Amino acid sequence: MVAAATGYRAGELAKLTPAHFDLDAEVPVVRLKGRHTKNKKAAEQPLPSGVVARLRPYPHGRPGEQPDWPGGWSDRSAEMMMFDLQAAQIPLTVDDESALSHSLRHTYTTLLARSAPVKVTQELARHSTPVLTIGRYSHASLQEKAEAVARLPPPGEEQVAGRSRG
Repeated sequence: MVAAATGYRAGELAKLTPAHFDLDAEVPVVRLKGRHTKNKKAAEQPLPSGVVARLRPYPHGRPGEQPDWPGGWSDRSAEMMMFDLQAAQIPLTVDDESALSHSLRHTYTTLLARSAPVKVTQELARHSTPVLTIGRYSHASLQEKAEAVARLPPPGEEQVAGRSRG
């Protein structure tokens, strides 16, 4: 849930402790110092209210410096995800792409790209360029493409300055 809501990578998630979460802030966030991120820059990711509600009871009473999810799981995150998907009877491959823990970053970016400007999506995905964000990490479904095509004016009915030409 935290991976899909923040776009954090498995190695970054493994570094999270209760002290990284500020669930009571005006904008609830989870923060990582640069030494724990891939690009070595500090990350501050806002959290959706539904995620905040589910996280609120979790770190209660735990020391702030102990990992939320201890152990060496981040090195096996792809295998763990495949096991969980199989147990839930969810396909391991969709559109010729295998589901990996890193797939959650693609999901996060794709969902953001549907509702946020490119710059906001790029910054939340913590990418260096919008080309990487939109070109590699966001995906359009056949349904989304069909809806976009359905909004086109019929051939010969192009819109010119607010009037149709036909």
